[in-house]
Amino acid sequence: MARGEYARRMPGSPVQELAVLGAQFDLMAQAVQEREQQLRRSAQALERSNEQLARSNRELEQFAYVASHDLQEPLRTIGSYTELLARRYAGQLDERADQYIAFTTAATQRLKTLIQDLLSYSRVRRTQRFFVPTDVGALVGGVLADLHAQIEAAGAQVEVGSLPTVTSHPELLRQALQNLISNALKFRAPDRPAQVRISAAQQEGRWVLSVQDNGIGIAPEYHERIFGVFQRLHSADAYPGSGIGLSVARAVAEALGAELRLSSAPDQGSTFSLALPVRPPQTPAPRAQGFERPGRHTQQRQLQHTGQDIAVTTSGGEAL
Repeated sequence: MARGEYARRMPGSPVQELAVLGAQFDLMAQAVQEREQQLRRSAQALERSNEQLARSNRELEQFAYVASHDLQEPLRTIGSYTELLARRYAGQLDERADQYIAFTTAATQRLKTLIQDLLSYSRVRRTQRFFVPTDVGALVGGVLADLHAQIEAAGAQVEVGSLPTVTSHPELLRQALQNLISNALKFRAPDRPAQVRISAAQQEGRWVLSVQDNGIGIAPEYHERIFGVFQRLHSADAYPGSGIGLSVARAVAEALGAELRLSSAPDQGSTFSLALPVRPPQTPAPRAQGFERPGRHTQQRQLQHTGQDIAVTTSGGEAL
């Protein structure tokens, strides 16, 4: 039976005790054989289900990408003609007509945002994976430059600690950091100035990048829900957006072989931490140009809102 020969049976014996023992052994061998066959069938069914699920996911991602891409052209047409109507006939029609045009323009803009965010989500899944030495400080500097208007509007103070150079996918890592920092600026508390800190620490041999804020926070029962596609905890009027930013951040984390963690409580702010893998999922490609600034990861940076200007300084007083 140890060799899987379950069909063999114990030879008969004139001794009653041995005969009974042999019969019990044969029953046990038959039960083990049936159990192994059942496990084999279950494994085969599970393998088929996994293949079907993987194929369905690929088809769904392809559909989302194609659909959202193809929807942009008719949406641009609707938006363009609605803007023409607003410019040419504003004030010439009755008040209700102007209101209808305003509703159409706003709805078109919301749909445009949804489509663009859905495309971003699809691209994360479709992006070719390559991993190169990446200066996280340089990425964060670029993100803060892109978010200059949002930082200024929020009157936010953004502090950037010492950030490392890691082996990662620069484009995907930048997208995750931008979504997390943008969220930290968006969900600020109305009764205090917004503060955001971006830092890094080594834990168990891996780099953990954190974005911490002093915003409105998130109740524990919603810590998983917020990562769903188009899941919102607030109305679009209170906090604009499509509700897909954190879904993209989690998809990026999965693509990088990383882990996205959340620590938060209501009115206590939030900390999103991206724990990068010790080793990237693939062998790094040749170094890409334009993503790394040698030697910058040991410096301390601080970005503050100062009226119309955003100033970034290092710990040595050097202006960036």
